[in-house]
Amino acid sequence: MRPPMQMRLRKKGASLGNNGNPLLRVSLSSYSKTEPTMQSLNKLPVRQIIQAILAVAILVFIVMAASKLVDQVEVMPDLLSFGFISAAVLAVVYRIVNAYGWSIVLAAQGDNVDGVQATRIWLISESRRWLPGGIWGYASRATMASDMGVPTTRASISMILEMLLIIIAAGFVSVPGAVLHWSKVADAITQFLAGVPLFALAIGTGACLVVGYLIRKPFMKKVKSFTGKFSSLKEMKIVKSQLLLALVFFVAMNVLNGSVGICLLYSLGVDEYPPASVVIAATAIAWLVGLFAIYSPGGIIVREGAFGVLLLPWMPYTTAFTLAILMRLLQVFAELVGLAAILGFDAWRRWHPKKSQSVSSARH
Repeated sequence: MRPPMQMRLRKKGASLGNNGNPLLRVSLSSYSKTEPTMQSLNKLPVRQIIQAILAVAILVFIVMAASKLVDQVEVMPDLLSFGFISAAVLAVVYRIVNAYGWSIVLAAQGDNVDGVQATRIWLISESRRWLPGGIWGYASRATMASDMGVPTTRASISMILEMLLIIIAAGFVSVPGAVLHWSKVADAITQFLAGVPLFALAIGTGACLVVGYLIRKPFMKKVKSFTGKFSSLKEMKIVKSQLLLALVFFVAMNVLNGSVGICLLYSLGVDEYPPASVVIAATAIAWLVGLFAIYSPGGIIVREGAFGVLLLPWMPYTTAFTLAILMRLLQVFAELVGLAAILGFDAWRRWHPKKSQSVSSARH
């Protein structure tokens, strides 16, 4: 015997839910399927969103800087030559391996950290120096160091120690080329200045004096800040063996950086090739000159100009200046490759957390 119509509708409504509305049942079922996706979007860390925005902003500033550098290139290299490809590979290797040096510096001050994680932080933070303000590279590295258990103060001190070691290493690398060929370089510089009109020298000297006067206060403030942090460094207990290892490491990195220029020379097809020791020394000296040119972000153009002057005995200034610009462009390329590798690795860790944990545990 079939139940009454009202009873059948009531039972059907109970099975469908919410007064038996089939449309609502479909809506609820589809919502239950999409709910995890919406929850995952709502739980997306704010930090990852900010990092994504920063990555886009950094890319924009890098492209803008690279486009300005390309305009300075007067001699195009053979992009398919063995020399250019070798220079590009060496630039990428230098960028990534050089970042590992920070972990050695941290070990020298007693902070033993994971080298891969320290390299990752270094590459990410250094890319942020392209952001306006000039402090984001150091500030972000000091902040991100807390992920490794290194306090912000000790991370800041490690960057001072790192910079001191790099300066000393650059000085060591500069000695052979400077001592062996100093007279030749000095004669070429003298001849170069003799060919410059007197009024141009006067204008250049006056401009340097004006710039020096304008930046005197920021410069002294920076010196005081540096000496203050250096006093903290003197009070820290240093592991001498790790400190020596870090110094040797940065000397090797300076040589590797100079080797990029040596490879690039063969892609330009110059008439006379300067000695390898000269190119390596010129690269290190130009880096030191750009380091103290605080009015120029990253020492851009200043380093290239100094590099061009140092190679005057072997090639025209325009060719040497172009070589330095090409080296800078390869550094930008290597920075993009390193940043892309880090972002790709981070994305892989998010999508494969179990595999990344197994890799991390195996590394330890």
